Amino acid sequence: MNTQNNSFGPFVLEECIGRGGMCGVWRGRHIHDQRPVAIKIGVGKKVQQESHLQAFESEVRAMAGLQHPAILHVFEFGYVQQTLEAEGVGTLHKGNPYLVMELAERSLHPYRGKLTWKQLKR
Repeated sequence: MNTQNNSFGPFVLEECIGRGGMCGVWRGRHIHDQRPVAIKIGVGKKVQQESHLQAFESEVRAMAGLQHPAILHVFEFGYVQQTLEAEGVGTLHKGNPYLVMELAERSLHPYRGKLTWKQLKR
């Protein structure tokens, strides 16, 4: 699948911007208002195990409950409605969890290992 033109509910997946052990993260945009978003999607069938679903849902609840200018806002949470093949990560199975949030335009990642926590926090 070419993620450049892939519709994912009311969003378009534009490019894979990260991958962890159980999830992939895409830069995307809302189809109607063109708002840029980050979409974190559980990858593979293993994420449908009850323990993984509970951990993902706990993460969503924790994020949604936080309000601060430096914390990304959660827009939507749900489950993949149809199995898709996604460039860069493989299969997104029907029933896998996803989370849509603000897209962070800047990251502290380039400073990792170069600055102390106190400097990063400032």
